[in-house]
Amino acid sequence: MDQDHDPFLVTSPRAIASVLRTIHQRNALLHMRLAAHEQALVTTLLDLDANEQSITVDASANPQFNRRILEPGRVLFSTVVDKVRVQFTVNAPAQAIEFQQRDALRLAYPHALRRIQRRDHFRIDIPVSQPVYCQIPFSAGQVHTLQIKDLSAGGVALLDPDELIDATVGTRLNGCQIVLPDLGAIQVDLTVRRMVPKDKKSGQTRSTLACQFNDLSTAHEIMVVNYLGQLERQLNARRRGFD
Repeated sequence: MDQDHDPFLVTSPRAIASVLRTIHQRNALLHMRLAAHEQALVTTLLDLDANEQSITVDASANPQFNRRILEPGRVLFSTVVDKVRVQFTVNAPAQAIEFQQRDALRLAYPHALRRIQRRDHFRIDIPVSQPVYCQIPFSAGQVHTLQIKDLSAGGVALLDPDELIDATVGTRLNGCQIVLPDLGAIQVDLTVRRMVPKDKKSGQTRSTLACQFNDLSTAHEIMVVNYLGQLERQLNARRRGFD
């Protein structure tokens, strides 16, 4: 995805330094992984130097990992600080050093990082004039298409006026597809978290399924956030037009 459209990307040197200082001060555990290998190890950020363009982390207790990181490649880091996931990538080779009487690794300074604040899921009602649909597959190739009532980066509310979906709270709906206007389709797995049945006495004539996304990929989460931002700008422009 184009980095210019990545709402989570941080490229300001001052902002990057601030995030790294917070990780350092909190002694947050960092998951460290070589891009060419699946094994993730836990380390801590011991030092950072924006002027020297370097960071220093604890060496691994795994000698094989330490040998590999001394070769060219990419090193992926991730951690969580104040419920915000922080991810960044730096280039190897690392330099094996001793820092405050402990084995350490000095690596290149990151020039960008990503902050994914999943707790701030703002939800937007989808306008009836611009409907968005979710396709839910069932057995024997059957697919039910439900209109989306509202959407956030954390989940979706589906309108089910004909009560096509036979589900209870906790039911998983896997392999669903949502087509976001101008952005494309995303594949999602859903878990039903709340059900609001139709009730004509109260005026509720359509049943609603409130669903949570299960392990939504970062790329698809970015698409959802971009769509919500695009829609919010359109709605704000319309409101200003009526003022």
